[in-house]
Amino acid sequence: MPEAVFLVFPNRGLWWVDLEGRAQGPFASQGDAIEAAVGLARAAERSGREARILAPGTDRDAEVDWRDTRQRKIA
Repeated sequence: MPEAVFLVFPNRGLWWVDLEGRAQGPFASQGDAIEAAVGLARAAERSGREARILAPGTDRDAEVDWRDTRQRKIA
């Protein structure tokens, strides 16, 4: 089964989570969108898929990796 890659992105001042062309949201903040993506990633893993979350960092080059989010609380 292919890896589930959740993309967190801003659009018109709001935040969204996309998986395979299906967007969920909007969310008021990037933190809220990442929190939702974490829940979706956990669900994907329960169904047997590996999951990753990609989100822009403050320098626009960084990303949030799902493997990291499992070990720390998202603000």
